Amino acid sequence: MTWKPVGWLLVAVCAMALFIAVFERGMPQGSLGTLAEAPLLRFDPSVATRLSVATPDFKVECALRNGRWLVLQPVATRADGSAVRRILDALRRSARREVISLERQTQRGLTASSFGLDAPRARVAVGMEQRQDEVVIGSAAPLSDRVYVRLEEGGEVIAASHDIEGAIPAGLEAMRDRLVIPADFGRISRVEVKHPGGFLQLAFRGGEWRLQQPQEGRADGAAVERLIGVLRGLRVEQFVEESSFADPVAYGMGREDAVVAISVWQEGRAERIDLTVGKAKEGMPGLVYARVSDMGGICLLPKDVVGRLAVSADSLRDCRLCDATPAAVQSLVLRDGERKLVFRRQAAEEWMITDPVRARADAGKVGGILRQVCGLAAEPLSGVAASNAVAQMATSAAWRVVLSTAQAGAAATNGAAAESAAAGRTWSYAVAREVAGGWRTVLYEEGLQALRVRAEDFPGGLWEEGAGSPADALAYMDRRVFYVEPANVRRLTLAGGGVEESVVRDAAGRWTAESPPEAKISEESVSELMRLLNEVRAVRIEAMAAGDPAKYGLADRASRLTIGLAGAGGIQKTLVFGAATPDGNTYAAIRGQDVVFVLRRETVAALTRKLVVEP
Repeated sequence: MTWKPVGWLLVAVCAMALFIAVFERGMPQGSLGTLAEAPLLRFDPSVATRLSVATPDFKVECALRNGRWLVLQPVATRADGSAVRRILDALRRSARREVISLERQTQRGLTASSFGLDAPRARVAVGMEQRQDEVVIGSAAPLSDRVYVRLEEGGEVIAASHDIEGAIPAGLEAMRDRLVIPADFGRISRVEVKHPGGFLQLAFRGGEWRLQQPQEGRADGAAVERLIGVLRGLRVEQFVEESSFADPVAYGMGREDAVVAISVWQEGRAERIDLTVGKAKEGMPGLVYARVSDMGGICLLPKDVVGRLAVSADSLRDCRLCDATPAAVQSLVLRDGERKLVFRRQAAEEWMITDPVRARADAGKVGGILRQVCGLAAEPLSGVAASNAVAQMATSAAWRVVLSTAQAGAAATNGAAAESAAAGRTWSYAVAREVAGGWRTVLYEEGLQALRVRAEDFPGGLWEEGAGSPADALAYMDRRVFYVEPANVRRLTLAGGGVEESVVRDAAGRWTAESPPEAKISEESVSELMRLLNEVRAVRIEAMAAGDPAKYGLADRASRLTIGLAGAGGIQKTLVFGAATPDGNTYAAIRGQDVVFVLRRETVAALTRKLVVEP
């Protein structure tokens, strides 16, 4: 074993101990404890407006403008706000551990080089509105966690906490914002995309994204937000050319040869950011050249992400005929020339026909129409076909469909965008009667936009060739024509053929015969009748206006069932039974309602069973 290395190590340790002893000599007792809590700089990072860092390798100057940190030198670009805040926070956290005065430096023969301050690692200056502080950062103290700094030329040397090293960035690029769209860029309200495949323009209006070019129409909000998400997540991989005067053609970013050019605007502000993408970098096919308008110079972006930005208008278009949510629709209007049918939502799953007659609507049929219309895929028409469709259908007697998220109001005149709503949103469509080549033309009247829908996808039934009018109320009436709550029934009266029977129920729920007075009630008949009263369903609705009641056997001498209900005023409902229908069922109506419907003969037989048994 040789002692030479060990001997040299002992010499080095002794020399270091001697240095520390000399350096510490004369330090007042307790001064280290006192300085341990003293901040290196007394300032509030939130009021800093300027920051500069100079090292032997680089120099960078930053300033706060309109709430955003910018790099002013050596290139005009955005600064990484989080990097600036980390430097300011490091300065704030740095504490004074020891102060070596000029006198002590002279006594010990210490110079700037003794502390690494003749060729400092960095000079960091932070500026506020009224003053500026500069820290010159030298070498680390041996065998301790302190760093030597100086706050003014030729002044005292401070042994600061090692937090100060956090104020030295790795380089210029560590201070630059790499996000193509800065994190503090507000809601994007306008987007333009241009590439060899075309040009499109999007705008956020009225709470939704709209395509403005190449053709006006609704945009698929989710698809647009995905595009914006790609933009917001796009980061610069490398900065390759700092000059803002670099020739774009050399990087494949000329006016005609750019892979894609995108501009985005911030909501409520004129500020915009332009991104132009060029060719792939030689030898690095996974990266492409690009320029961001407020970054200066040329940078490199990942090619795979950039490829997702060259979108087409068709990929962003909302292909639905109507973007209403069926559950939010409060009124539905169907028009066929001068005929109009209005539905209004009463509750979540209940609809009423309010015009031309007031009656319960079949909620299943109304909901089916809403789901079909809101789920239809449509294609925009363009050019001459679109112009002709708009001109023709705006004045023709085409069918019309109007959906509104508010209750329908008064009818519009001249067949234009139909019923207006007091509040909410309205979608009005004129629907061509004819089918051409398997397509039906539809005009979105609010935007005068011509669309086409596959005829096979459009709601069938009344919309098909040769069927009845789409505005026929009979087709949508609820076949549950008569319904009462059995618990509210107090009297049943059956009249027909010159005979009248009547039974009443007392407060205890007991039934007794009232007419003829000597009769007894038929328990079986009354029980069956009470069961049926909760829901009397028609086979079909025959007519809205009886015209001549005798035509249906509903004249004054027709059989009738009258139900007296609990409550003030003697409320009662009367079912009138008429003649037999050609299919063997029975015409019927509710007195006071101008609607004729058809009941199954078995239902009529159960409703007209004798209520009493005579002695």
